[in-house]
Amino acid sequence: MIPIKVDIEKAERYYEEFIENIWSSKTDGKIFKNYFRELSEKRCMKNTEIGRMLRDEEGLKELILLKPDEVRDLAQTFNDIFYENGAFKKECETVFDELKDLFTKAYNKLDKYAFVNFTDVRVCPYCNRAFVYEPMTEEHESNTIRKIKGQIDHFFPKSKYPILALSYFNLIPSCGVCNYVKSEKDPLEVSELKSPYEIKADEFEFTINIENTNVFSYSLNKIAKGFKVKLKAPKGNNTLFALEDIYNNHKDIAAEVLFKAKYYNEAYIESIRKTLEGIKLTDFDIYRLVFWAYKDTPGNRPLSKFISDIAKQIIRDF
Repeated sequence: MIPIKVDIEKAERYYEEFIENIWSSKTDGKIFKNYFRELSEKRCMKNTEIGRMLRDEEGLKELILLKPDEVRDLAQTFNDIFYENGAFKKECETVFDELKDLFTKAYNKLDKYAFVNFTDVRVCPYCNRAFVYEPMTEEHESNTIRKIKGQIDHFFPKSKYPILALSYFNLIPSCGVCNYVKSEKDPLEVSELKSPYEIKADEFEFTINIENTNVFSYSLNKIAKGFKVKLKAPKGNNTLFALEDIYNNHKDIAAEVLFKAKYYNEAYIESIRKTLEGIKLTDFDIYRLVFWAYKDTPGNRPLSKFISDIAKQIIRDF
């Protein structure tokens, strides 16, 4: 898992470029706002923080721009209003259904491809193993159209927390596998499950345990059998996405990184510079050429976090 930067200015641009179009629509905008206002006066909503946000466009904007910790707090507030011991409060069920219907309709108007492209998230932050764009098939009358579409996970699932269906920091671009695995899992019910917007860089790190330093003299296939991948990560994320188990299936890649980090020394790097001196390669460029990864921006390429963590360990310890 890799963190996504909490960019407040980007969230505000998201509101301006995506959400204002929904609220200002001549056909739907007025309907949405009128219904939200009506719902804010219902018994379950009246005199609550959520009811206040639904009352006018300023409140709706506040809802959309909630920071990651505020998203979690509002999910807890919503949970307290609508659920008791894991079940619906009967007196609030109708209001919940109306909220779900309205926010689902509003979310369906969001351009998913444009949104994922807007976020600049290219690789799934949950696993860092796959790109977030996937080929999709859509049927239009007699034509089958193939298109590329970004996957979006609602960290607090919109089926249970429809109020957060459009909140920027609740929308996580992800790969299809992780989106399916995460699915309807409720972060309030899964211990230590953190959003990519909540996790800190030092909470997530790969290492390999090498007990026999003679491993460096082995073939790559044998090297891969001489260690295990270890992962420091929030327990909920590691367990839900089976990250440590999955990455132990990438030990062949770790073996290549181990070998390169050990033997591609300064003399080797300098030879690359001289061979390609007309290109004026930066240190960053050479790192990418050697390790096929982004050192400081692992979100740009699959497995970059895995590769850069192991390279750093080998360079430091061996």
